[in-house]
Amino acid sequence: MLEKKRIRGGTPALLDSMGFPPREFVDELSSEIPTEEEVVALELPKDMPVLVAFRVVYSDARRPIEVTLMTKAAHRYRMRYRLPVT
Repeated sequence: MLEKKRIRGGTPALLDSMGFPPREFVDELSSEIPTEEEVVALELPKDMPVLVAFRVVYSDARRPIEVTLMTKAAHRYRMRYRLPVT
């Protein structure tokens, strides 16, 4: 994962092949006013909110195996989750 190249099946497939199957993920979502850097990078008006998604993927024994922080233009994305009732 340290090399800059495409991973067939993505990081979940690679981690699974290494003995770390993804078992659970936790997302923390927020809507925020963008920083100056985000305004420039995402080509947004200064008052356009961004969607910030912080995700932790866990394997067996709740061991964290992947952390992702994504910032996106909020008006371009819709989030949908399906969770089983236990």
